[in-house]
Amino acid sequence: MAKTSSGRTVTGAGGQHLHRAIGLRGLTMINLGSIIGSGWRLGARTAAKVAGGGSLVSWVLGAGVLIVLALVHAELGSAYPVSGGTARFPFITFGALGGFTGGWMAWIYTVTIAPIEVEASLSYLDSHFTGLHFINASGVLTGRGILVGAGFLLVFVVINAMGARWLSETNSVAVIWKIFIPLLTIVALMAASFHGSNFTAGGGFAPFGFHGIFAALPLGVIFAEGGFEQCIQVAGEAENPQRNVPRAIIYSMIIGTLVYLLLEVAFVGALNPAHLLHGWANPIGGVQTFGPYATLATAAGLGWLTTLLIIDAVISPAGTGLVYIGTSSRVSYALGRNGYFPPAISKISKRGVPFASIIISFVVGILIFLPFPSWGGLVGLATSAMVFMYALAPLALGGCAAKTPAGPGPTGCPPRARSARSRSSSRTCWCTSPGSAPCSGWRC
Repeated sequence: MAKTSSGRTVTGAGGQHLHRAIGLRGLTMINLGSIIGSGWRLGARTAAKVAGGGSLVSWVLGAGVLIVLALVHAELGSAYPVSGGTARFPFITFGALGGFTGGWMAWIYTVTIAPIEVEASLSYLDSHFTGLHFINASGVLTGRGILVGAGFLLVFVVINAMGARWLSETNSVAVIWKIFIPLLTIVALMAASFHGSNFTAGGGFAPFGFHGIFAALPLGVIFAEGGFEQCIQVAGEAENPQRNVPRAIIYSMIIGTLVYLLLEVAFVGALNPAHLLHGWANPIGGVQTFGPYATLATAAGLGWLTTLLIIDAVISPAGTGLVYIGTSSRVSYALGRNGYFPPAISKISKRGVPFASIIISFVVGILIFLPFPSWGGLVGLATSAMVFMYALAPLALGGCAAKTPAGPGPTGCPPRARSARSRSSSRTCWCTSPGSAPCSGWRC
């Protein structure tokens, strides 16, 4: 096995391997591209309706819940820096049965997000430019909408097929925009219209008590702050993954939480106090198609901000779709490595990406555009798969620790020391017989 000048590792058979081309900044941006998606537009309003000013506590609690899962993923991602990690962790720990269930749940979640986000972009465009006719009266994509949606996905496929660095750098540009617009919204609304008394209006700081604070968590808070695991999916292409993957997870969680918390502060503060006299059931008047922040910006006389928010309503979902085409292809790649897809699915192109897996994400995305019974039902399916995927990570870490009660070792979990000495740094391998010393079998 030898290293080529391009940075990839070539086996004696001439097979290609994934390129370790994504640094700490790229990994952090990939996570932020998922965490700060289209959900920031509605999360603050939904949380405020059920928790009032106490919605601030809801965002902090949501971050506290997710940081525990994030730390679990950071440990697993550091121990096993492989692409499609959420599909491979259960397989590594529990074998074929656990790997089958966890792998397919991870695949269902990741492969449905890109078309869902593209459809959101098309919905925003159709609402503003009524002559486009992308969406029919039933809320289903028309033939024209499917063609344009396929065009969006095709652009994502081309960028991903160019290599991991192309995905990283293109996503970084999109994330800069996706962070800039919320921060600009926060500053503009707080400067133009801020009423501190709103935080105790309608019955006090938490008018519905702890019930309201906790009720806000499943109504958008947890979903909005999720997505920290996306850098895990490309860990096999990360530079120095033992160091960079955990840091990317923690950094993105901190940044994402601060942005969402400040967005909630700006939203509550910018509300018209007259709308809160009788409670939080309708804290804002008629909400425009582009969300409550556009409504508040228009009411505050910030027409320029409304225009930017309309543009962002298209860019933000599309940016998230770009990330998920890449990460879902890594999960397909992982399923192929686990033996649940034909081996050809895991074949790596000369640019160091699983090209066949990228095409699968593209084809499945187009199928999802077809008239399914309910777009909301598809979102519900993706959310259920996400919960199952998250739930398996602590079990995988616990099962891994149970195999090595004495702590990390060269034949146990995490196996990073033995892997580094016995395999090239461009491939991650682990011992398949953690109870034996020396190890009697390796899997890469």
